[in-house]
Amino acid sequence: MSSTVDKYTFKDDYVSPRGIPKVAFVENVAELVKSSGDSAETLLKRFSEQYSKYKLAEHRLIRTIANLEAKIPDIKKTLQTLAYLKKSLVEEDGGEGFTTNYGLTESVFCQAKVAPQRTVHVWLGANVMVEYSFDEATQLLEKNLKSATENLAATQEDLSWLQEQQTILEVNTSRLYNYDVVERRKKSEAEGTQ
Repeated sequence: MSSTVDKYTFKDDYVSPRGIPKVAFVENVAELVKSSGDSAETLLKRFSEQYSKYKLAEHRLIRTIANLEAKIPDIKKTLQTLAYLKKSLVEEDGGEGFTTNYGLTESVFCQAKVAPQRTVHVWLGANVMVEYSFDEATQLLEKNLKSATENLAATQEDLSWLQEQQTILEVNTSRLYNYDVVERRKKSEAEGTQ
């Protein structure tokens, strides 16, 4: 997955098509603290909250990628099976049927002769099975494959963008923390000399 995510490079004017906000790099930390009117501690808390949101979104995207990466091979395998069934079962294509073994339980199998058919039943999920012609089933599965492939590419792009924004936020947080440490040290030294 990392090699796929690493392939994305984003220009400065890139805007996430799915609305993932861009994190601005803080050039001048002192100016940020002064202009915000908040303390460095308050800004650190805001950065931490924002980082938590990005981490949560990252976990969701990683799960989505894993689901899509599992779904795509299943769809391809189903398309291959459908092509085999069409060749073997459709009478117009010279199909004569075939004999197969199927499982009744984990250790009991039976043999069945599958006669030529004109339709196939496709499991759509959520306890739904629909009867299609072979061509309709092929069209549906090809559409699903195309959609899953496009969603995978978009999700990988989002993940890469999100990780880049997390890195910027980590750098901003580190710089703000260092600024706060220096300011506290200066303050304590000034109090110590008085």
